[in-house]
Amino acid sequence: MNNVIIMVGLPNGGKSTWATEYATHRNYVIHSGNDVLERIAKEVLGDDATYNDCFAYVIENDINWWDITLTEAKATLKTGGKVIIDGTHMSAKSRRKVCNVLGVKAAHVVTVIRSFKKVMNQAREGKVIPYHVYKNMTSDFTLPHNHTDKKIEFTTEVVIIK
Repeated sequence: MNNVIIMVGLPNGGKSTWATEYATHRNYVIHSGNDVLERIAKEVLGDDATYNDCFAYVIENDINWWDITLTEAKATLKTGGKVIIDGTHMSAKSRRKVCNVLGVKAAHVVTVIRSFKKVMNQAREGKVIPYHVYKNMTSDFTLPHNHTDKKIEFTTEVVIIK
């Protein structure tokens, strides 16, 4: 298994749940864009801020939480750690960017697939993703497959959550 796992899937699709279960006994550190986004915003807004409050804050203040997430992940790799990058990463371009920023030549990509109805209906409180955002994300989706892309080797796995 690679030192880098990149999660792929829609918001509320089960990526974080899978990553947490997988990482528990395998010494992976999870680097989640959502966790960084909320950590940054809650320092200013307070612990009662919802995900949507936090998202609005980082957008309004032009904070690139993904750069921070990947910088933290890169630091974990430099100390010999293994990382799971928890985010949507619907396009091949997004997955290549993760590898390029981390400076790695290989990654394992885990695509989590869940019923769209469950994804839409099981959002946590304070995290509302508009339908048009989901629609745009699905239009950008490129199913990962085992291949080498611009000198980066990708292996893949698909997890279906019922």
